[in-house]
Amino acid sequence: MDYNSAGGNRNFTRPDIVPRAQVLPRALELAREIAKLPQGAIRTDKETVMRNVGRTLEEQLRNEAEAVLSMWLRRDSHAIGARSFKERRKPEWPNRGLL
Repeated sequence: MDYNSAGGNRNFTRPDIVPRAQVLPRALELAREIAKLPQGAIRTDKETVMRNVGRTLEEQLRNEAEAVLSMWLRRDSHAIGARSFKERRKPEWPNRGLL
């Protein structure tokens, strides 16, 4: 398991603490990791976050439910990701996870 200097599990919920000289290289490394993910899912996640700013909890939950439904209606996103996880391999996203 990979841990950051703050002692936390590196799961994108805790920031990495790096020396100033390592900020750009670390940011680029994170960007490359994110770029490997299915871009349709990344786009949906970002859209959901932006839509939820300033909304009530009820509205946020409705937006999240709509995003999940949209994901399930996509041709490849959930099935490919789940299958590759079960088979302990990296997913191969057609069209980089875009529709």
